[in-house]
Amino acid sequence: MVEIPEIERQKILAIAREVRRHVRKETGTYCPPIGLCGEASIAISARLTRAGIPHEIWGGTWLGPVAESRGSELASAVLEHDPDAYDASAMYQHSWVQFPQYGGAILDVTADQYSDRINAILFPAREDWYQPDQKFDLGDIFETARAVQAEGKLGKPLISLAGPRFRRPEVRVRPWVAAGVLSRRAVHVREYRRRA
Repeated sequence: MVEIPEIERQKILAIAREVRRHVRKETGTYCPPIGLCGEASIAISARLTRAGIPHEIWGGTWLGPVAESRGSELASAVLEHDPDAYDASAMYQHSWVQFPQYGGAILDVTADQYSDRINAILFPAREDWYQPDQKFDLGDIFETARAVQAEGKLGKPLISLAGPRFRRPEVRVRPWVAAGVLSRRAVHVREYRRRA
């Protein structure tokens, strides 16, 4: 596998965390994100595109571990979506994001729908857990969405497609504090006293 530069890795993970927060908001904190892999992949793709990070969306089959308790939940979700087209293999249909420039590294933010022993964000994920079947074109997805929206048949997306490209870390160290200088206020107070 090709080495992923640390700055790029952090940007990708920041985007993944943001989308994962939206997924948790939709499913609930302790519920598996069943059926949200497509929307999550599209939301990640929109943010990666704005960040200028090349990627691909893939659909295929999940080959990784599946908890016994999740099998019935997945079957119910498939039946709820399309009762006439039930197929056992449909339970394992999945989508994810790949980075061809990094040897096909996989980013998956909904793999935990199959087992609670899997991390919420996998990057890079184990390639042997994924069997790619189809590469999706983001342009086609958005074109189809616009056409359906024009007909009034498209509802609000579950996961927002808008969002920052990359959030800076929450902790900010002021340069004068990091250099061991007193706080800005203390410096201003000293300067004022000197003038008086």
